[in-house]
Amino acid sequence: MQERKKEIFNEIESQINKMDNKAGILVSVVGIVFALTIDLLNVVSKSEVSIYYKTFSYIFLGIYLLSFLASMSFFILTIIPRKKKACDNEKININYYYDLSDIQRESADNKTRNEVFNDKLKKEENEEDNTLTNQIFINAEICRRKHDTLFYGIIALVPLALSMIGLLVLFAIG
Repeated sequence: MQERKKEIFNEIESQINKMDNKAGILVSVVGIVFALTIDLLNVVSKSEVSIYYKTFSYIFLGIYLLSFLASMSFFILTIIPRKKKACDNEKININYYYDLSDIQRESADNKTRNEVFNDKLKKEENEEDNTLTNQIFINAEICRRKHDTLFYGIIALVPLALSMIGLLVLFAIG
C-alpha cells in the first residue's frame, strides 16, 4: 500500500510539472504572437479607410487585448507558486520549502533549527503513512488549481484567436 501511495504521489508531482511546462510554453507563444500582431495597431491608425472599417478594427483589437491579458494572467497564475497560509509550529511540514525557511528564520541558532527539524522528522517517520497521504491530498489540490487556471487561460485564447482572424480578414479586405 505504501508503494502505491508513492506511485500516486509521484504521478501527481509529474502532472504538476507538466502543467507548469505547458503554461510556460503558452506564455511564450502568446507573447510572441502578441508582439508580432501589435503592429496592426499602427496600420489601423495610419490608414485612410472608412470609419466603419476603423470601428470594426478597434472592436477586434479591444477583444484581442482583453483576451491576451486574461490568458496571460491565467497562465502566469498557473506558474507562480503560492504560499500556504500561516500555521502554528505543530503543523509545520518539513516537505514544504516555505516552512523550512520559516524554521531557519525563527531559530536563534543552527542548533535550535536542527533540533526543530529533527523533531519534526522523527514525528513524521512515526506517522509516515499519514504524512504521505496528507501530502498526496495537498498536491492533488495544487494540481487541481493549476489545471483550472491553465484551462481558463486556454479558454481565453478562443476570443483571442477569433479576434485575430477578424483583424486579418479586415486587413485582407482592406
